[in-house]
Amino acid sequence: MNHNSFYIIITGASRGIGLELTKQYVFNGVSGGQSCRVIAACRDPENAQQLQALAHEVSRKGQNNLVIRELDVTNQDSVQAFVSTLRDRPIDVLINNAGMFGPNAPLLDVDIDKWHEVFHINCMAPVYLSQQLFENVRQSQIGKIVTISSDMGSIGLNEGGGAYLYRSSKSALNSAMYSLSLDVKSMGVTVMMLHPGHVITDMGGPNAKVPVQESVEGLRRVIDDTNLDETGAFKNWLGESLPW
Repeated sequence: MNHNSFYIIITGASRGIGLELTKQYVFNGVSGGQSCRVIAACRDPENAQQLQALAHEVSRKGQNNLVIRELDVTNQDSVQAFVSTLRDRPIDVLINNAGMFGPNAPLLDVDIDKWHEVFHINCMAPVYLSQQLFENVRQSQIGKIVTISSDMGSIGLNEGGGAYLYRSSKSALNSAMYSLSLDVKSMGVTVMMLHPGHVITDMGGPNAKVPVQESVEGLRRVIDDTNLDETGAFKNWLGESLPW
């Protein structure tokens, strides 16, 4: 691998949106047809059967643009080990995709320990990883930090209540990432928060409506189209701005 390649890091790449992002970027590249090299990160690569199957498919096609790395975004030692493998390699796009919904308990049954866990993985972990990889992203001429958020983090769109753990973690995530966008704009790094839609995945559940392939195609377009002038944007997979 050389530093002239277009590099993308995707966390939570073993299933769902992360797996589809990995697949589309590996096989379709970025806008303009430019190929890219994907570093797909997940907690347990050896048991990530779908991701390993994708790696075999990539190999059969004679491509070498997919690397799978172990990364537990909630574990600082794991993050440091992951970062050390990159050294001074420029990263063009960092996609913070890893996340969890957590139990959707009514108010009086909220589990504080579970709330800590959801908050850690959905808010604190992507901010910390972005911090640790910032110099790598900064070295890219088009450096972008992308975080998969949710319209459930929008206070303005909350008309149904409930989902305390998930909603609050995504609202806090949006706030932290918006602050990051202001802090690093002068350094040429674009930051954005994206809602993928209610996607048909394990996490999306049985009532989801948006096919994962369609969602990811849209996310990729939005990532391509959003530049430094729009840093701090909160958009959905169709490119529409969402209220805070």
